[in-house]
Amino acid sequence: QEVCQPFLAELLKEEVNNTVSFDQLFRGTTLGTRTMSAYYKAVTPEYLRLVVGPVVTELAGIKPLEMDASKLATFTEEQLKQNVAELEPLLKRMFAKMWASTQQFPKALSALVASARVIAESKFPGRGQIVVVGMVFLRLIAAAIASPELFEVPIPKDTSFEYRRSLIMISKLVQEVANDAPQAINDRTELL
Repeated sequence: QEVCQPFLAELLKEEVNNTVSFDQLFRGTTLGTRTMSAYYKAVTPEYLRLVVGPVVTELAGIKPLEMDASKLATFTEEQLKQNVAELEPLLKRMFAKMWASTQQFPKALSALVASARVIAESKFPGRGQIVVVGMVFLRLIAAAIASPELFEVPIPKDTSFEYRRSLIMISKLVQEVANDAPQAINDRTELL
């Protein structure tokens, strides 16, 4: 991990320097983003089993939680409201677990994220904190929820399409929160 840090920091610098608009930072499929994803998978499995694992396990025991408005033809408004009501406590527990487990967050990744913040601030002043949120929530937590097995988070055997779809729905909600998409959050809150 110590050997990787300078290399990854250089990739981060290159990624930031080659990005014209802040909105596109870490959004593409580049050598930098692919290497970061591989590094995440190498240093985070234990942490993700602690934080994401309970969500993945709990979802297996509940009914499918569709949230996509385009699927409303097969779901009533009342069913959608019930899905939101079931999903909210699950997400709250996950976020609470994240905040309670900050000491378990991989030190190597913490150092890298801190470095990314400084590098991003140099080109995009005032945006470093947003980079941290993007790296942790978009590139790590949401990805691990959507595809837990890629991050060595165990999933129940014989999972259904609906179970996988529920993972995607939760991942999308985490992405919406991380993107600070007020309209998307307001849309979900209205259903509550």
